[in-house]
Amino acid sequence: LLGVNGAGKSTLVKALADGSTVLSGSRTVSRDTRIGYFAQHQLDQLDPRQSPIDHLRPLAPTARESELRRYLGSFGFGGERIFEPLAPFSGGEKARLVLALMIRQQPNLLLLDEPTNHLDLDMRQALSQALVEFGGAIVLISHDRHLLRSVCDELLVVHDGVVEVFDRELDQYPAWLAERQVLSAERPRPEEDAPATAAANRKRQRQVEAQRRLALKPLADRVREIERRLAAGRAELERLQARLAEPALYTDTGRKDEITGLLREQAACKASLATLESDWLEASDALERAVAGASG
Repeated sequence: LLGVNGAGKSTLVKALADGSTVLSGSRTVSRDTRIGYFAQHQLDQLDPRQSPIDHLRPLAPTARESELRRYLGSFGFGGERIFEPLAPFSGGEKARLVLALMIRQQPNLLLLDEPTNHLDLDMRQALSQALVEFGGAIVLISHDRHLLRSVCDELLVVHDGVVEVFDRELDQYPAWLAERQVLSAERPRPEEDAPATAAANRKRQRQVEAQRRLALKPLADRVREIERRLAAGRAELERLQARLAEPALYTDTGRKDEITGLLREQAACKASLATLESDWLEASDALERAVAGASG
């Protein structure tokens, strides 16, 4: 689901999840539908006095502790950490736990509202892969374009109280927003019926629009540049991981220095990607705010 902040994306997903935001009409759910819903506010609903395994046990009352350990381990919880109270846990750890609890219930419809917020790069990649392999349906809101490209096969846009198919590429979304702004600005007002006034207003509007394009261009260019660097960084990380996966690298005792060098490059590449992801989020938010402000 695409749309500027405040367009109603989260309201729509919550309407699908439990109907609490439905104002009219009806919400009908198939008896075979099992919904898994993730939103940031759920992090605050975790009991800070309980541990990850305490939260998981009610969902798997007959499971052995070893099975629960393995399951939580797949979400990055290891050792005695699974028995510790959640109070001091980071936002990323709490988000991982909420995702783990949701997936344990084996839903066939996932409603995900910004699931990668607070997650580090490794966990984002793991989540992306898990969603690609998921056999059910997914409705996703995210600023993470890499996740959107990996997971989504259809784009919908929420705007002006409606939901429509977005029949362009994801990269064309900022341009679509700018076009919406132009159409909104060019909409005639009742007092502009006189031909002379209308002509003058059109000229003024063209001037205003040219100024807006100039103002938005640096922001759009920055988003595209960061996306280019992200693509290059991900390709480099895949190359390094492929090198590190070569069995011959570990059978030759004389290649220890090479392994150490590759691990250092991998760590530096991951750190760089994490920084670029953060920069992309900031740049995209700035562009959306600028477009929304210009439209207003």
